Amino acid sequence: MPSPPSRRIINEIRSRDQGWAVKFAASGVTERGVPDIIACYRGAFVAFEVKAYAPGRKVKPSTHQQAQMERIVQSKGLAFTGPPPAHHSFAPIEKTPVACAFSKGHPSMSEDGTLHPQLGRRSHFQPVPFKGRHSW
Repeated sequence: MPSPPSRRIINEIRSRDQGWAVKFAASGVTERGVPDIIACYRGAFVAFEVKAYAPGRKVKPSTHQQAQMERIVQSKGLAFTGPPPAHHSFAPIEKTPVACAFSKGHPSMSEDGTLHPQLGRRSHFQPVPFKGRHSW
């Protein structure tokens, strides 16, 4: 069962038209560092590495997670890591970055509702270029 922050992200993506998401379950035979959530939204590959929020502590992905995120970005996918804002601010799901970045009218979306080829890569998630850490 996914954690509450992961569940929020998965449910948000699944609730939208053309959205699919699944929680990746790592095991001893899977590749190291694969993001927690693998998704496809309106034709864009999206990966989320969800980190638990800890007051006053910076959370960062492991070396393997960073390497996987870099590979995803190099392959023209979107990769995000960090604690979801709703996890520590208890904001409604409509105000989380997932909902905002995937909403029509957000700068990352084109007029036809598809991910804008340039702006979609630079939403307030700040997914690329991957140079170390990213946060939502």
